[in-house]
Amino acid sequence: MSIGKKTRRSRHELRLEVLRFCSMPRGKTEILRACNLNNALFNPILREFLEKKMLLCQSGKYLTTEKGREILVLQLNLEERMR
Repeated sequence: MSIGKKTRRSRHELRLEVLRFCSMPRGKTEILRACNLNNALFNPILREFLEKKMLLCQSGKYLTTEKGREILVLQLNLEERMR
């Protein structure tokens, strides 16, 4: 890869990044900035995670649930096995 050339993140990578970042309660703006997302990308992810109970919203802050943490652990195990 050449220096300065950015690679696009997959939907999968974006989703995992959100789950990782929300291991502590985070506000929406904080998530958008830290994960370098815009509302158009983030809102569908947020809606899905809330519906599937992978994120929990408390007082306007989002937190990864046990189910979301299980997904992260499975992904880390998969990445480790692929090395």
